[in-house]
Amino acid sequence: MKITIVQGAFYPVPPLKGTSLEKFWHELGADLVRRGNQVVHISRRYPSLPEKEILRGVKHIRIKGFDSPKLHIIRIFLDLIYSCNALLNLPSGDIIVSNTFWFPILAILRPRKTGKLMVSVDRMPRGQYKFYGAASCFRVPSMAVIDAIRSESALAGSKCVLIPNPLPFITTNPPNLQAKRKIILFVGRIHPEKGVELLLEAFRIAYQNDLPEWRLRIIGPSSYSFGGGGTEWQRLLEDRSRSSGLPIDWVGPIYDNDRLQTEFAQSSIFVYPSKSGAGEALPLAPLEAMSQGSVPIVSNLDCFNDYITHGVNGLIFEQGPSATRNLADAISLLATNSELRQSMAEIASTVRSSHSSDRVAGMLDTVFQRLVNIKSPTF
Repeated sequence: MKITIVQGAFYPVPPLKGTSLEKFWHELGADLVRRGNQVVHISRRYPSLPEKEILRGVKHIRIKGFDSPKLHIIRIFLDLIYSCNALLNLPSGDIIVSNTFWFPILAILRPRKTGKLMVSVDRMPRGQYKFYGAASCFRVPSMAVIDAIRSESALAGSKCVLIPNPLPFITTNPPNLQAKRKIILFVGRIHPEKGVELLLEAFRIAYQNDLPEWRLRIIGPSSYSFGGGGTEWQRLLEDRSRSSGLPIDWVGPIYDNDRLQTEFAQSSIFVYPSKSGAGEALPLAPLEAMSQGSVPIVSNLDCFNDYITHGVNGLIFEQGPSATRNLADAISLLATNSELRQSMAEIASTVRSSHSSDRVAGMLDTVFQRLVNIKSPTF
């Protein structure tokens, strides 16, 4: 089959800026080529990358894109400009995969020879799915997202197929659980909706009660252009944490995958206290941590239920008025019980097979075959 992947307007492919969507679609493209498909990947133009090249069998076409703005309304407008350009650059093919906001609306104008459209749903819906009539299928990473789409549009809900986000760049070597350090890790955007302030306060409580030998490491961007809450806001958090005297490392963003995987591999506990129930579809960072044997602690958002079972391969804490205490208790439980931590880490690391890029590429391949062989797919 001939497959075209239309990436978003704001980040380059390959994922030079470490963003999760670009990570796993870059890897999936290569896996789909290995399965005998022809793949064209359309993404934003970037200074250090040629406008056209072939990487790992995938043909890359790079068109004018943009740095991500602070205001969401401007982001949507820039996505419209980019999606129009992507529409003009579509090659002939059998399947188009898109994860931009506007492209599935504009796709009604595409030439028939460009193929059937699969929309890859990588954020919670915001009312747009009733306008995505050009889509033959929706690739949805979690049941929470399927339920949200169905609440917007029964027709769109009938076209959903559950395929999880894959783990990109995972080595065949299993994690070394004996080499773990007393590190609690957060990797993600430094933004209020990610629960960073909640994590800092919960770590303070747990550290003072039980964890004198543990460190907290915070990795991720805070600039608006990468979806953060702003460098000034991070600076306030850093000043507050320094004045407390707690062992907290503000690492900043890490875009080199080998370095980032080392951080996951060294940590014993991974905390992702997201408050963004309206945004999270299936976050990649907890999966990456689990694949390296770092036990996750996450908030009780529905999207985590697809791959984390409380008390089995991680802990889920309740949000609400007692969220800080609940998170502090979860951190203390794992940090002070090495046997529990070890058993959970062993089970958590099985996502290396259940969410491997090769397995997910196979699931996509099966759906693509169905799409090209029937007129109106229903899943």
